[in-house]
Amino acid sequence: MAISGVADLAGRVLAGRYRLLTPIGAGASGRVYVADDVRLRRRVAVKVLHAALADDAGFLRRFRAEAQVAASLHHPNVMAVYDWGDDDVPFMVLELLRGGSLRRVLDTGARLTPSQAAHVGGQVTAALEYAHVRGLVHRDVKPANLLFDEHGIVRVADFGLARALALPHLETTTVVLLAALPVGANVFLMARQFDALSGPIASAIVLTTVLAAFTTPLVLTLS
Repeated sequence: MAISGVADLAGRVLAGRYRLLTPIGAGASGRVYVADDVRLRRRVAVKVLHAALADDAGFLRRFRAEAQVAASLHHPNVMAVYDWGDDDVPFMVLELLRGGSLRRVLDTGARLTPSQAAHVGGQVTAALEYAHVRGLVHRDVKPANLLFDEHGIVRVADFGLARALALPHLETTTVVLLAALPVGANVFLMARQFDALSGPIASAIVLTTVLAAFTTPLVLTLS
């Protein structure tokens, strides 16, 4: 699978434990691999961040702090963070989900039915509420960060990472929330502070647009 923009580290073993196998996705922050945890003998996902981030001392401080918080979250709709580290490049070890992302679904031109959108929205809201009670605001709710397991259960990904990647001067100031929407869909922008309402508002924008922008029904098994 050819993914441009990030160095291919397939075959490398991080922290003497995580053998990177196949790249399965890439984004603004780095590349995700299927990997073997050779210690526990299980398959995981490893997100390797851009090498340039390793030279940013401020980012590394935020990354370590936020990774620890994210690893403490245990909820059926939050993607599990198993481990994190810095082996020349910072990385996070995550549960491996086989169902793909809502972004991938949208890229096929499919849409959610109203009942499916309500089901997905309920799960996302539950995850965000769980995190907010513990003082963690996601900051980057978008289709690419809504992943499905093999049973169609939603996991919200990148808790902690979005905050760590935020510029220091954006930590408490008013910023622009952009829901990452498919090409051709209406784009909604909202300027406000990142607070406990930011995640639910962003998820509502995403789901509203999913319902409004497409005509091809989506067949998705939801438990």
